[in-house]
Amino acid sequence: MTFDQERHELGQRLFQEVTGQPAPTAASTPFMEMTVDHVHEEIQLLAMDCSTMLFESLTLIPEWRDYYLAHDQTPHYRYLRTMLQALQQFGRSALQGATLLR
Repeated sequence: MTFDQERHELGQRLFQEVTGQPAPTAASTPFMEMTVDHVHEEIQLLAMDCSTMLFESLTLIPEWRDYYLAHDQTPHYRYLRTMLQALQQFGRSALQGATLLR
């Protein structure tokens, strides 16, 4: 069993112990797909704009989930795009000025 498989099984077991219900899967939650079965790198960046499912992936917060799903996320994803562009530009600038250590 790989590390990722062990981590996945542990996450599902802990979810069931805490909630008394089986852990959600992508098939059971297609509207959000924020489960241990999926990787969502952008949720950390979207947290800077307070629009993310990060909180829901850490614990059960039905009020936040309902709020998040009830609002259009388009402006937040536009902000994410701007952040990614800034990070990309910063990366280029940092590489252009970098020197190799020998």
